[in-house]
Amino acid sequence: MALAKLEARASASSRSEALLSNDEELRVHDATVVRVVSALRASRRTRNHKSGALVDQLRCECALPGCRATVPAAAQAHRKRPERFIVRPGHVDRDTVIAAADRFFVVEPSRQPGPLSLRAHLERVLVA
Repeated sequence: MALAKLEARASASSRSEALLSNDEELRVHDATVVRVVSALRASRRTRNHKSGALVDQLRCECALPGCRATVPAAAQAHRKRPERFIVRPGHVDRDTVIAAADRFFVVEPSRQPGPLSLRAHLERVLVA
């Protein structure tokens, strides 16, 4: 009888450790995705800033890796702060919309990325 209880406790303990291990893996994965997406968005924003006066269309600065959408170059004037991004309507993830127009939104990225953001990002990547 005591042996059965010990085996049950050991089994429960290993399941608990496996869950903690999975949670830690998800946290590391979430952090990696957030860094990659932030770098991608910053790269697009920098490119747009450098070419803004020379072109009539800018690249969407959303978090979708394969996004090739464009926004009017005039949107650059609505950014007003360097930490903001210009995205197409429908390309807003967990961002806060600061300004909206027919063909673009100016957004600030969420400071608290979470599983919903990661899930939405992965769904978009897998569908694209």
